[in-house]
Amino acid sequence: RKAEERIFNGKMNHEYAGITGVPEFVKAHLTLVIFNCKNICGFAVAWSMLSSSLLRRSAAAAKLHSKKMPGGARVTKRHLQLDLSGGRSSVSGVVVTVFGSTSNLGRYVVNQFGRIGSQVVIPYRSAGGDYQIQHLKVMGDVGQILPLTWDIRDDKSIYNAIKHSNVVINLTGRLWDTRNFTMEDVHVDGARRIAAICREAEVERFVHVSVAGADVNSPSRWMRSKALGEQAVRDVFEGATIVRPTVFFGPEDRLINSLGQMLRFWPAFPLIAPERKVQPVYYNDVAKAILNAVADDRTIGRTYDLGGPTVYTNEELFELASTLVAIKPKLVLRDPVQLMDLLARFLEHHRNPRFTRDMLADRADRVAATGSLGLKDLGVTPTALENKALNIIRRYRRPVRFDEIIEAHPKQHGTAAQ
Repeated sequence: RKAEERIFNGKMNHEYAGITGVPEFVKAHLTLVIFNCKNICGFAVAWSMLSSSLLRRSAAAAKLHSKKMPGGARVTKRHLQLDLSGGRSSVSGVVVTVFGSTSNLGRYVVNQFGRIGSQVVIPYRSAGGDYQIQHLKVMGDVGQILPLTWDIRDDKSIYNAIKHSNVVINLTGRLWDTRNFTMEDVHVDGARRIAAICREAEVERFVHVSVAGADVNSPSRWMRSKALGEQAVRDVFEGATIVRPTVFFGPEDRLINSLGQMLRFWPAFPLIAPERKVQPVYYNDVAKAILNAVADDRTIGRTYDLGGPTVYTNEELFELASTLVAIKPKLVLRDPVQLMDLLARFLEHHRNPRFTRDMLADRADRVAATGSLGLKDLGVTPTALENKALNIIRRYRRPVRFDEIIEAHPKQHGTAAQ
């Protein structure tokens, strides 16, 4: 401080040398103003030189990486170089947008990308509030999970969600119509809109999740809309990778949990389509497959049917669940079509129906197509249902048998997938 005072006094004496009749306090104030002005001007010149240098560098780099959008705005993106070896505090090299991140599969996909250090944009509907994304915020490092409201009918909100991303994954889907959206609105129109905006934004990788066995001639509207959605995506974004899982199982599933609930609480068990074949696949296996598909350029434009290691009939699944939950129903109704149709008419009016008439109409086998690409082609070893089913269904046991040790050998239930 003393040094500053000496410098200041010296400048004041130099500026007003030979001038008489000027009070000392006036000299001090004028010298202070001149001193500060010189410093400000020098800072401004230095900042101008630095900023112009930075602008020249960024402009040169943007020529290779910038994408010009119809509105005239330019968005800078990084080339896709996905590093799978890092942890959540590393930098994987991608920014990924996951539409449908609040779904059962979505949480596993967000976790797979977040755990390797990716920035993950998680669009969500504002009608559901922040509660629906709370569990997703901890799946990546601080600042890496980015919530954003969106509407599947609003092109601007979709573009805002993908404008900084080089990977986009579409998991959106509905099992029944709601007052806001039909299945066609989500599976066909929504998928086409997202794919078209991704193409315009020059997104490098687009992954669309459909369902195995989707067929435009299916009696089920859900299966038809899924097949039409695949066609719409292919027409708009030729390089899209389409993933077609069979039937999911896991802690949040509608397969094992439904069997456990009916065995525990229903007076009779309705065994629908006993001979129908299904090939259950674990949620996390599909999420790993999507991650590996993004990391491998050979998956561009391909379709993958993802199924588990074992094929079951509905009757074999019922026997497996009955064994694990340690409950033998007193009455089993084999394929009660009329009774279930009547019950479905009533349940369809509920906000979250257990099943609908459209679900009952879907009686086709849900297995991976013969000769199709699958989990092993994406470097994932399928998880057996028997290894996870007990942890899922144990909560439906009666208290007296909750800790009873029961083993279900794979050879007794189902056959190995080809």
